[in-house]
Amino acid sequence: VLIDRRYHNRELEMMKALDHECVIRLQHHFEKAGRKRDETYLHLVMDFLPETIRSASLAYQKQRSRLPVDHVRVYLYQTLKALDYIHSKNICHRDLKPDNLLVDPAQLRLKLIDFGCAKVLVA
Repeated sequence: VLIDRRYHNRELEMMKALDHECVIRLQHHFEKAGRKRDETYLHLVMDFLPETIRSASLAYQKQRSRLPVDHVRVYLYQTLKALDYIHSKNICHRDLKPDNLLVDPAQLRLKLIDFGCAKVLVA
């Protein structure tokens, strides 16, 4: 992500504060100079999960099959747990879509990602 020094990076601050099994974890972050003199890029190092819920679903479609209902239930439950957690922190994700749900089909694990559009709500 190209850093614009005029703006505070909300995603980094949110990622530092979040700690839940169904939300992607920030492992490390660092800045690196870009090619131009005044460019700086922020790199976020997070947990790895092999695919998105979209790609998992498409893999089943290619086999002329469907994502098993039991898997859908588990993934939906984990999605709702993630949303409940971030909402308890007054965070609105604002970009919930299949590409922002990483999954590990072998272990039936799901993690919510991409807090670039997220916003902390204040009362």
